[in-house]
Amino acid sequence: MKALIEAATIDGQVSAKHEIEIFCPNCTRDVDAQELSNQVCSDCGFDLSEPKQNVAIHVTTLPAAGSGVM
Repeated sequence: MKALIEAATIDGQVSAKHEIEIFCPNCTRDVDAQELSNQVCSDCGFDLSEPKQNVAIHVTTLPAAGSGVM
């Protein structure tokens, strides 16, 4: 299961655009919402109460460059 969350401003703070991939820790197959709800991988029967996740964070803005000398 992959979820793409777009960048947003929440309470004055910028939440970066990020992508979350959720998969079975046993067979490494992507799981769907039904499997997450049941907490069981339909392919191998493994418990999904703690599924594996990969998170990718996308850079949406660059910080302002400082003029300080190092």
